[in-house]
Amino acid sequence: MEAEAVQEVDEEQLQEWRRIQDEMKSEVIEDDVEAWQAEESFCGLELIGGVDISFVKDSTKACVALVVCSYPELEVVEKVMEEIEMTIPYASGFLAFREVGFFEACLQKLEGEKPQVIMVDGNGILHQRGFGVACHLGVRTGIPCIGVAKKLMQIDGLEKDENFQHKKEEHLKMSGDFFDLVGDSLKVWGPEEHISQQQPNLCICWPQDLSGFSDQTCPFLLSL
Repeated sequence: MEAEAVQEVDEEQLQEWRRIQDEMKSEVIEDDVEAWQAEESFCGLELIGGVDISFVKDSTKACVALVVCSYPELEVVEKVMEEIEMTIPYASGFLAFREVGFFEACLQKLEGEKPQVIMVDGNGILHQRGFGVACHLGVRTGIPCIGVAKKLMQIDGLEKDENFQHKKEEHLKMSGDFFDLVGDSLKVWGPEEHISQQQPNLCICWPQDLSGFSDQTCPFLLSL
């Protein structure tokens, strides 16, 4: 997600968004309930999706994209892209209120089947209130969603300190390597994983190649 024009949200609106998040949070399902989740091979998983919004610098103009790929071939099956106007200001922890509506609209415009799981540029349960944009989209659509974040959400004792850096150097040496993000509460918030930075025609939402290996890798944080 690229930089955008800075706007502010008043406290009354933030309180209302917090209320909605707290209400919707009870509908989050963290357990594996889909049949394809029962096996390590994900037998039965055939379609995966990815969503993201990229902004025009210093503007409210943006582009929303949804890409659906076959699994395990990772070939593009369908994509929806639209130029949009972002009228709702950004506020940390409330990304869903300005983006999820656009993602839902893209899903409705698919001509083929909807994906069985969606990767979302943002956090899931690894969030100040345990209800990031991926959770919000999942509850709204009923489709399992995975938050894919580029920065560590520092909650439950998780800090981007020397210890965290040491774990990255120790565990993340090549594409596919990961380690669990465990908070002070002993809750596993998700893995930090290295993904290749090659740029194939896999998914326009991210430039990372989920299927290959490369000497150039970067960390991603995954949360349901």
